[in-house]
Amino acid sequence: MPDFFLWGYLKDRVYATRLQTLDDLKHNITQEIQAVDNRVFQRMAKDALWGDVWENGSGNGLSGLLSEGTADVGIGSMYLWYHKYLYFDYTFPYSRSIVTCLLPKPHLLPGWKIPTLPFNVNIWKSIFASLCLSAAAIYFVSKVSRKYLGDQHCRNELSILDVFFQTWRLLVLQVPNLKREDSIHAPLRLLISWLVVLFSLLTAMYSGGLASVLTVPRFEEPIDTMYELARSGIIWAAPHEAYIYSIKDSEDYYLQEVTRNFRVLTREALVKTSLSGDKGIAVERLTADHYVIDKYINETSISNFRIMKHKVYWGYNAMTARKSSPLLESMNRVIHKLVDSGIVLYWEGEVSRTYMSQRSQQAVRQSEAINTAGFEPKTLRLTHVQGPFVLLALGLIVAISVFILELLSFNVFRKPVNYN
Repeated sequence: MPDFFLWGYLKDRVYATRLQTLDDLKHNITQEIQAVDNRVFQRMAKDALWGDVWENGSGNGLSGLLSEGTADVGIGSMYLWYHKYLYFDYTFPYSRSIVTCLLPKPHLLPGWKIPTLPFNVNIWKSIFASLCLSAAAIYFVSKVSRKYLGDQHCRNELSILDVFFQTWRLLVLQVPNLKREDSIHAPLRLLISWLVVLFSLLTAMYSGGLASVLTVPRFEEPIDTMYELARSGIIWAAPHEAYIYSIKDSEDYYLQEVTRNFRVLTREALVKTSLSGDKGIAVERLTADHYVIDKYINETSISNFRIMKHKVYWGYNAMTARKSSPLLESMNRVIHKLVDSGIVLYWEGEVSRTYMSQRSQQAVRQSEAINTAGFEPKTLRLTHVQGPFVLLALGLIVAISVFILELLSFNVFRKPVNYN
């Protein structure tokens, strides 16, 4: 990279004046090369990474060196951060990067959830709404039939509690036990018949879904988008706050949630996190789909994580220079040439192959698919019937509680009988 900047700098200097002859060109080239300081590019920011700038203009890291005027040019994955722009200038972007996250792998769902898995939440809501509407329809048709079709044979009316229990019988394929005179009315018979057909179809679909759930293991829903990451409340971490500079001032609710769940951890803590898999770890995906994987993540620890399919956010990368730097225009011209020629993408591949583990790169890409090894279809076990036993226990508890309340109510509110 220094060679390209040096050539752009020399070209500007050599052709600053109009040249008359070839000797003038050679003279200007020689003179400008001799005037170049051979220490134009050197590594200065060894600590604090991107660094911070404080209100008085001083700071640390790369940002502090530029703000204080100690360095002229900054190169190092700098996004277009507005709060940094107040202290130094950005060049034109030379690449686009995506911040994504390695998240804990989805776990196998517990057995007590099996009865709810054949249908998703929306279908269960629809079934509950259907039960409510069916109960209301039975009660309404019963009342209207009794009123307009004659009530000479009707001695007892269906109560709301009766209708409730009769409707729930439909859900388990038990025809309502209407032994009262209401059963003589055709509208109620017709309504019950259609409801039996409806709930028979629902029960058949549930049985098919349950057979699938009992055969093929089900895992937790993976987190693939920023919205899902925000709703999950999972803590994710990185070694520097720069990973959230671009979103920390956002007014979007989901980005605010993601920012609140972010933590800055030391590299030692990140090593422990990568081995335990209890938190997410932020990673950067570059323009040519290479991942920036630090040393606290290795091939072994990647097996505890799954990479998100989509981004948390993305941003442009640019170089930086001191405010109103005369080098800014030359740097922009060189960046345009490097981007247009594809050299930036070539460098990205070279750096990835030279300094980063290709096995880790491949492991991160393959982690997107959930590894189901060891979870092949199996014969039924006790864990598969935990759900029905939980429902049985819940039903017994409710029944006993209601029975005790009825006994107490009967003894408390029973009126004494006077036999005199």
